[in-house]
Amino acid sequence: MADAALDVSSNATDPPPPVAVHELVASLQALHGLRPDRDYGAYHSYLTARLRRVRKQGGFKQSKGKGAFVPKALSAADVGKAPSLLVVPLLEAERAWASGMEVKQTLESGPKQGHSRLASHMYSRLRKGAAHAKAFDELCAASGADERTRVEATA
Repeated sequence: MADAALDVSSNATDPPPPVAVHELVASLQALHGLRPDRDYGAYHSYLTARLRRVRKQGGFKQSKGKGAFVPKALSAADVGKAPSLLVVPLLEAERAWASGMEVKQTLESGPKQGHSRLASHMYSRLRKGAAHAKAFDELCAASGADERTRVEATA
């Protein structure tokens, strides 16, 4: 029993497996709604479901208590316990980008009434995506990801 606990602690310090960021994003976009018809809504829905699956498999679900929602911050220690969690900020960034692009499509095709409010929402979603991308870059550096993953995270 004690040997199993020692094995878990030694695995927690191992670096996460390499993530081919560009290939992952390109395949997600190609397979789930972006390439043929630019369906950002379907892509956003897919990413929401994928995030839930990845968080659940990694044991990192957000709480649904009765009080106010307090998001859990993802740390390098969490990635050490479950390396699959490394892609969570990347998926969050993609989801925010897809949401912003969906609003942009609505702006371009819809009436000009309420344009400034929708534009503000679009910009806030794109800013949120940039913040998640920065968090992904920082998490890659803190968790000891390989050089290729770090370089692709900064790009």
